[in-house]
Amino acid sequence: MSNFAATKAELFDFLRARPPLIIIDSQERGRAERLLYEIAAESAQEILYYTDAAQVKKLGGSLATVSADSDPTTFALEHYKTHRKTVFVIGDAKRISEENYLTQEILSLVFVAQASENTKLKISCVR
Repeated sequence: MSNFAATKAELFDFLRARPPLIIIDSQERGRAERLLYEIAAESAQEILYYTDAAQVKKLGGSLATVSADSDPTTFALEHYKTHRKTVFVIGDAKRISEENYLTQEILSLVFVAQASENTKLKISCVR
C-alpha cells in the first residue's frame, strides 16, 4: 500500500470516528486536498472546504462555490446549527499556532462541532 493510500485510509478512519478537530500538517497542501477530494467522492461524507480565494466548496458533489464573506468560522457555525456529520475544512489557516482572534474562533468552533457531531479539519502548510 502506498503512503498516499495508507494516509487516505487513516484520514477516512479519523473522519468516521468524528473527532471535533483534525489537523493536517504538510509541506504539500495539494496532496492533503487530493485526499479530501477522493474521500468525498468515494463516500457520502459531506466535506466543505474553505480557502480565501475560492470561499466554500462542497467536495464530491457539484463543487459549487458559496461565499462565506471571508469569515469561515461564522459560516461553519451557521452550517453546524442545521447539519450533522459535516466536515468543515479550513485550507488557509496561517499562524494558527499563535494566540490570535482566528485561533480563539476555531477553538470555539471545535466545541460546537463536538456537540453537534461535526468535525473541523485544518490544513496547515509546514515550510
